[in-house]
Amino acid sequence: TTLHNIGLVYDNIGRPDSALAHYSQALLRRRVLGDSTREAETLSNMGRVLVRLGRLDSALACYNRSLLHWHALRDSLGGSG
Repeated sequence: TTLHNIGLVYDNIGRPDSALAHYSQALLRRRVLGDSTREAETLSNMGRVLVRLGRLDSALACYNRSLLHWHALRDSLGGSG
């Protein structure tokens, strides 16, 4: 989504707070739309920004939520591992 892409730009130009704000908005929209794959992507990007900010507990929470989405996607496709 556009909000996610704006978050990427802010992330790349060194404005992590703005990146997180846009990622958060994108996450809400993706959740409403039921787009679990894109939700996982946004959570992972949020985790990366949070690591750079030293907010490791929050980053880990984002990464774990992202991982849950990827596992659910794999399971829905009949995968394992």
